[in-house]
Amino acid sequence: MPVKASSSSSVRSAAAALWLGSLMAVPAEARHAGSSKEPQLRRAARELRQKVEAALGRADFALAHKLLDDAYRQSPQPQTLYLLGRLAQAEGRALDAMDLLRRFVAEPGADSEDLQAVARKLVALPRPLCGEVVIHGERGAVLTVDDRPVGVLPLPTPLLLSPGPHLLAMSLGTRRQEELYKVMASRTAELRFQFSSDAVVATLQPAVLLLVQPTLKVIDQGSPESLSDEEIQALEQAVTRAATEKQLGVQGKTAALSTSPRLSGCLSELRCQLSLAEENQATLLLLLHVEVSHRWRSGRELKLKLEALDTSVTERAAQAVRTCSGCGLSQAGDETALLTSQVLTDALTRPRGTIVVRSQPEGAEVVLDGRTLGLTPLRRTVWAGSHSLTLRKEGLLPASREISLSAGQLQTVEQTLLVGSSEPLRQITIVEGESERSPSGQRPRWRILAGASSVMAGAVMIGFGLSALAVNSRCVSGLGDVTTQCMQVYDTTVPGSTLTSIGGAALLTGTMLLVWPPAQDLATDSTLRR
Repeated sequence: MPVKASSSSSVRSAAAALWLGSLMAVPAEARHAGSSKEPQLRRAARELRQKVEAALGRADFALAHKLLDDAYRQSPQPQTLYLLGRLAQAEGRALDAMDLLRRFVAEPGADSEDLQAVARKLVALPRPLCGEVVIHGERGAVLTVDDRPVGVLPLPTPLLLSPGPHLLAMSLGTRRQEELYKVMASRTAELRFQFSSDAVVATLQPAVLLLVQPTLKVIDQGSPESLSDEEIQALEQAVTRAATEKQLGVQGKTAALSTSPRLSGCLSELRCQLSLAEENQATLLLLLHVEVSHRWRSGRELKLKLEALDTSVTERAAQAVRTCSGCGLSQAGDETALLTSQVLTDALTRPRGTIVVRSQPEGAEVVLDGRTLGLTPLRRTVWAGSHSLTLRKEGLLPASREISLSAGQLQTVEQTLLVGSSEPLRQITIVEGESERSPSGQRPRWRILAGASSVMAGAVMIGFGLSALAVNSRCVSGLGDVTTQCMQVYDTTVPGSTLTSIGGAALLTGTMLLVWPPAQDLATDSTLRR
């Protein structure tokens, strides 16, 4: 345990030394900007520096943060923003340091060449995985991220934030407004703070998800080899250039998986790729297929195929193929950019409509052009044009109809499903004669109606017959005095028996009509027995 404590202390001391070195490198005029005019500010800046140096000498980063945070809240000077960035760098928070120093470089008051040179060098380093957030709000408000000040509105550059939830707050005087926002990697979001309505409006910039399909180089002699990382990066950059011209962001596989890591094991399946795009709220899924071959006459040949799938329709919106003979890395990038521009134009301009499907009862399966979309009630974006729509539910008769949508149209379909068999038509093959027929597997309508009527009539006649038999031999006058002799009695044996017999026959006939299998099913059973 003592060894671990010593190691931790040495790391923190080294970080403190690095930060102190950067602080001492700040020119006096930068550390005391405006000191000739404001002695009190000069004295306050000197005291702050002494306190921060003392805290860092003890490797007390928490106290150093508090001192600089409080100083920036009271007087948001560019030099304090620079020191906050260097402190983040010393703590190992590379992305936070890059975000703060990038904003320092763009601040109008950051005119020290020495500080600018140091900041630019750090900003030029490879950027960690992050998202951009553009902030709008009242001028002069101090913006904090996770309770740390990061700038004063208007910000000269978007925030660079790690993927995940962050608490963004805007303060001006006694007013404060905050929003917990989940940042997505390689995506640009826009947040508008409004003190008057106490509302924060968040907007995510449209983007595409780009997946470069695993491909191999096909070489005339020797074994195939994979595309190099440099080649893949050049193709991805070309797609990004073309998408940017269409006001679209581009998200790669690594960035998308930071939002949905559970999908990493199934990205070879189209269903999984679409799910990844949907969960990252991508407008389109771009699949770039690459095949590189070396031919004896033409040399290096590059074949590019780009597919764009609409995540709302979940179908291919456009695709195109380009081939480049004698293609180098630079020319490959240019060809990819042209291909991307063509596919994006076709995909984004393809007309779409929206259907809303309701049924009674709910929960019916919605099938459009042979493809299952889901269960009612359903709202779905589809391509404009004519479509075949079918609703089906177990125990109910399926309902089909043709619909036609124009671009931008919202069409509502409402359908009541009737009671009946929902089984699909069966293909029954007759072995003898090798002919085929497609029976419906349902009883004829006349049998259903006749059987039901016969059952009802039979039941009524049986009721009347039994009633007649029940009063047989009873006194007609119905006198209540049992001592009085009855002169007339009911004789209903014959009509009662007749009605009961006819009613029973009708009831039996109707039942047979309803339960007897269709003639086609009998034919099927006979065939199977043979």
